[in-house]
Amino acid sequence: MAQLLPRDHITDVRVEVRQRLLESGFLNNLKRGARIAITAGSRGMGGFVDLIAGIVDAVKASGGEPFVIPAMGSHGGATEAGQTEILQRLGVTEEATGAPVRATMDTHSLGPSTTGAVAHLDSIAAEADGIIVLARTKTHPENTAGVASGLLKMVTVRLGKQPGAQEAHTHGLWPSVNAVPELTMARAKILCGVAVVENGFRQPAIVNVVAPTYDAFHDSDEQLLEAARPHVAKIPFQHLDLLIVDQLGKNISGTGMDLNVIGNWRMSGGPPQPDYRRIVALSLTRESLGNGLGIGLADFTTRRFMDEYDPAVTYVNLLTATEPPIVVLEPSCATVFREELTNFFPEDEDAKRLRDQTFLLSDFLEQRVPDFSLPHFKHKVLLHGHCHHKNIMKMEAEESILKKMQVEYEMPDTGCCGMAGAFGFEKEHYDVSMKCGERVLLPAVRAQVKDALIVTDGFSCREQIAQSSDRQALHLAEVLQMALDQHDAGKEYPERDYLEAHKPKASLSVVEMGLLAGAATLGVVCLALRRKASQSP
Repeated sequence: MAQLLPRDHITDVRVEVRQRLLESGFLNNLKRGARIAITAGSRGMGGFVDLIAGIVDAVKASGGEPFVIPAMGSHGGATEAGQTEILQRLGVTEEATGAPVRATMDTHSLGPSTTGAVAHLDSIAAEADGIIVLARTKTHPENTAGVASGLLKMVTVRLGKQPGAQEAHTHGLWPSVNAVPELTMARAKILCGVAVVENGFRQPAIVNVVAPTYDAFHDSDEQLLEAARPHVAKIPFQHLDLLIVDQLGKNISGTGMDLNVIGNWRMSGGPPQPDYRRIVALSLTRESLGNGLGIGLADFTTRRFMDEYDPAVTYVNLLTATEPPIVVLEPSCATVFREELTNFFPEDEDAKRLRDQTFLLSDFLEQRVPDFSLPHFKHKVLLHGHCHHKNIMKMEAEESILKKMQVEYEMPDTGCCGMAGAFGFEKEHYDVSMKCGERVLLPAVRAQVKDALIVTDGFSCREQIAQSSDRQALHLAEVLQMALDQHDAGKEYPERDYLEAHKPKASLSVVEMGLLAGAATLGVVCLALRRKASQSP
């Protein structure tokens, strides 16, 4: 079976892009010796090296001194050496292009955009006399219409380095891709854009020089995205038992395997179209530099892939691209990221970002969705704070949520419940554990009227209460669910009916519990691997 795709392409792309730039007039006013930065992304594209070389030729012909900057957000482990190495693996060297590569992860902050995302600009580019933005225009795994991958995304995410990518993803990628460049292009010395469309054989089919205005970049992205559609290759089957993917990689797609090919439903849900029941990924592209982001979309992989995979490099990219905040229900688990990780790595920016992305449910509701309409629940509550909750995250957000729900609550100074993880289960610690609980908490629980609720977010605290009294404590999330369901909490022991109705159908196996516990240490392990790698000679 053959798939017929247009084969039209530019035969001598180096000459073509040089001529178009010189004819555009955008380089006419360059001062002799002007330092001009040329962006080079991690995706690569058809004729990548020749495209850059043609831009270099045009800048030199206009009296400028061109150089290439890695413009790839957090790729390459978010390090100068890693991003330079990616360009070398893509063939972008001074010998091949005629211009040196200058890399930094430092940025200039240009201020907040209308989405709240702060615009960042590669500091070397910011201090240059001009910038030429080179970008390939194509569909994106998350966006196939309007503005997708192109000049605006290059300005927002790639030129913004890791901080710019983080800001864009945190505040909504596509709103930020549309908003941030308005600010960046008003303040940066962008000379023009060079927009490229590939054919299905990874050959340059269209090369346009674009005026250095936001509107021109925006129009180019929209128009060339439509021009790119006839060149998009597809698998000509809607149903397969097995899809074998030879290579997965960041130079192929941001998700390793293009979701426009294998099915966006694998990430976003929905009907399985196309329906490929199993996917095996055989290897990782060399240009990915160990970044195996997207391997979770496959069902199977090989030892060869794992030998090429670098979890630390992948983790940095994953953390950067994580749009949603991390909402943790258990306070002691949240503390791993909110405090302990930065205690291990006090100067590590990734640890700080993960700390700032981690919320308890009450913190998330108060800080990130303050306009969320909380249901009213006019009932009595005894509120107890888990030790980590009281000392690290504090209880103010929890109290604020209950007040907004019109809950009548009391929060005595109950101290520690005494369970303290496994401590209370150990025979030699039992007496101490019970004395802690009996100091204030357990008498307060027994003194509650029978229609009151006991609320604490700590698993250990709820277990101590359940084993030492006739009551069962609920998590704030369960109280919210009761309120949303208009559950009748006016009867005696209202938690019993609720917990019975929401009893898990099956308990976790020991292996599953071990996997969940292991996930909590993922950030520490990956950061340690990254630090070890950076210290290696």
